[in-house]
Formats: sequence, structure tokens, C-alpha cells
Amino acid sequence: MLRRQYGLRISRAKRWIDAVLVDAPTLELLEIDSSEPLLRIDSIASCRPLEHEPGLHRCRSSPFHAKTTT
Repeated sequence: MLRRQYGLRISRAKRWIDAVLVDAPTLELLEIDSSEPLLRIDSIASCRPLEHEPGLHRCRSSPFHAKTTT
């Protein structure tokens, strides 16, 4: 759709990923206890800055940065 309707082709993405402890409202929403770290993922996909997608994922891990291209 992005390519067809707007002429945009996603050619790369950057992702910053680290383990975090979250606030009480997020714990309640996810129905987990405060001792469990989550992976926070902040993503930008682009041909020019196009998408910014923060997210949280359950796991126990150390931070890392990933870059993807097509």
C-alpha cells in the first residue's frame, strides 16, 4: 500500500532494544508482576523517516541495537 498509493519503499530499519522494568499501569495492563523485565524496542523504518514504533516484549535479556536493510 505504501509503495502503490504513496510511492514509498521501505529500504531500512533501525531498532534499539534494551531490558527495562515498567511502571505500575503497564504491569497491570500486561497482568505481570514487577520482578519481570521486558524488552523495550524502539523502531524506525524508512526510505525517509516513515514509521516510529515503540514496543515492549516479555523476556530477560541485555540491550542491543539492530539495523536492517532490504
